[in-house]
Amino acid sequence: MSFVKTPVLQRFSFLFFLLMIVPIASYAFLVVYFSVNIPIMDDYDTVLAYLNRPGSLRYESFFYQHNEHRIAWNRLITEAYYHIFGEINFRNLIYVGNLGLFLLFILLLTIFKGQKTPIIFFIPVTYLLFQPQAWENMTWVTGSLQNYYILYFALLAFYFWNKEKLSGYILAGFFGAMATYTSANGLLVFFLLFAWEWINFFTKTKTTNTNLERKFFVNNRLKLLLILFLTTGYLCYSYFKDYTNVGMGHPYMGEILLQPVLLIQYMATLLGSYVGSNKTIALFAGLLEVMLFVFLTYSRYDQKNSVIYYFLLFVFASVFVIALGRAGFGIEQALSSRYRILSVLALVLIYWAIIEQYSKNFSAKSIILLAIFSAMIFNFGSTARYIGSLSERKSILEEITTWRQTGKGLNYPDQESASLILGQSIEKGLYIPPGFSTN
Repeated sequence: MSFVKTPVLQRFSFLFFLLMIVPIASYAFLVVYFSVNIPIMDDYDTVLAYLNRPGSLRYESFFYQHNEHRIAWNRLITEAYYHIFGEINFRNLIYVGNLGLFLLFILLLTIFKGQKTPIIFFIPVTYLLFQPQAWENMTWVTGSLQNYYILYFALLAFYFWNKEKLSGYILAGFFGAMATYTSANGLLVFFLLFAWEWINFFTKTKTTNTNLERKFFVNNRLKLLLILFLTTGYLCYSYFKDYTNVGMGHPYMGEILLQPVLLIQYMATLLGSYVGSNKTIALFAGLLEVMLFVFLTYSRYDQKNSVIYYFLLFVFASVFVIALGRAGFGIEQALSSRYRILSVLALVLIYWAIIEQYSKNFSAKSIILLAIFSAMIFNFGSTARYIGSLSERKSILEEITTWRQTGKGLNYPDQESASLILGQSIEKGLYIPPGFSTN
């Protein structure tokens, strides 16, 4: 596929820009229109209850456990916003959270531009990423800050590690640590980096030409593996020190391991959840993705594009961790929208890998037209399906206006606890709900 003539190239550039900007603008409009300055579920704990703590206790709790996670990144953004503006605005924090998805998109685009595949093949990625399958995260501070930035930090870690420079290793370690203290699955970054280096150690040792080169390479790689091992061990120790079981009906992970069929069903259903609410179709879609991933591994795609391969492996490993912690709740929960960013991202990365590997074997024009058309249908269909969920959530949240009269109307399981947290926040001037006054 070539665009040699200038007029054709100019028309292509404008069309490319137009096709890329439409889903981004549509997604941004949905976020702005349906976001409100009202807390949702965990926001009461991760933002308001956190800021309500006395100064010294608040800073001590920066790395404290929230459910199964240590969400230092969420608390850092909360602290920064509060110190800059002196008052929490959940709508603005939602924008910051969704910025993580845009940053992930920019990084993926940067990586894609660095390979030989024509850039036009990236258009479907935009339509797949910027649609409301994960509508729960879109207008939720805790969900967007955690579930989007964990992916961004993980990809940054793999991206910088691949540069094989000291500065790259340092940055990879930094963003790996950021991922760890954004979401529990962030610890997987260091385990995968260790696996990456371990495989490279055996693969590249065989390709060195002389004994001297081999000795130099082996010494350097062993040092790197040792540093990775010690870093991973320290992070695991610090993460699980004083760690407590979540409770709240969460099933014990060991019990799920003894039910491999349930575990596989949950993982496959989560991976295929982008197809909608039909568990059977989602299960088969997920199993197809697993088979494609096994094929990519067998064909050594990791040697062609290590960053994308290990990022895809991170997504699959994250799905496995979620299944360990949630499969006991039932297969239906695998269809939850908050996890669908992983489902969609797995689809994006598998599409990416197949296009990068095999697009030259087919008619590029027919492939890209089919890919773009399919991605656009997926995007428009998702928007039509889930815009009602966004609207319904907005209406439910706006019931907070009845709270002062009824003591109810808060989007939180325990109305009494939520009322206490909200009342303290208003009294301290940390947060004022829409339509309320401090007088």
